[in-house]
Amino acid sequence: MSLQLPPYNPFPILSLDSLHLRKITLNDMEHMLPITTYDAVKARDLADVKKMLTKIDLDYQLGNSISWGIARKEDDKIIGTCGYYRGFENETGEIGFILREEYRRMGYMSIAVSLVARFGLNTMGLKHIIAITTENNKPTIQLLEKLKFVNQKTDSEKRLIFEFQV
Repeated sequence: MSLQLPPYNPFPILSLDSLHLRKITLNDMEHMLPITTYDAVKARDLADVKKMLTKIDLDYQLGNSISWGIARKEDDKIIGTCGYYRGFENETGEIGFILREEYRRMGYMSIAVSLVARFGLNTMGLKHIIAITTENNKPTIQLLEKLKFVNQKTDSEKRLIFEFQV
């Protein structure tokens, strides 16, 4: 299978159980404030969110990333994000995710990461899916291990690099 990279028309919606992953729009800005970052800089206000969402969309349009908003089906409110960032060199996608604090430990991120990983393998044609975190981030490590990501190595910045094992 050859790579099928972004942008997609229409934007893919991923769905399972009580969640759907969908395109983030400017109408979601208020819900995005606590979870929006770009280049490791956290949004301070709605103006920052708007700028960052514009940059995230440009990255998507250029084929370098795809980011879904994680929304509960019951109210369509964005509670987190999950997607691929930093390009797709060597048929590899780096998964990143964040969830609003009040929705953690409810199983939402397990569903989202599973959906995004399967999309990367089955639709995009990625050969490798990785996730990078710090050794102090125990909840993320537990989540990745639960979803069959295996710690492959530690990089020069002492970050753990996990790879999804099919």
